[in-house]
Amino acid sequence: DSYFIEAQDYEGIIAIHKEQIKNGLGTSKDYIQIGNAYLNLGDKDKAIKALEKGYDFIEQSKLRNKASELLRLQHFIDKITSSN
Repeated sequence: DSYFIEAQDYEGIIAIHKEQIKNGLGTSKDYIQIGNAYLNLGDKDKAIKALEKGYDFIEQSKLRNKASELLRLQHFIDKITSSN
């Protein structure tokens, strides 16, 4: 993952995280990484969809800091949406 981030290979980032999800190992991080990669590729619609899935994943989790994570992610999604 870090190699693809350093290389700015956003398609590679998407592929890695989609594979994790496909194999049942996906977490909210995977969806958020996919969303960020799509955002870097300029595809805001796909970015928002992926980030919203990450939001849903966090919402269903039992994270201690769930409320602050949801708030931060929602703010990010709103920022992207308002710039469309």
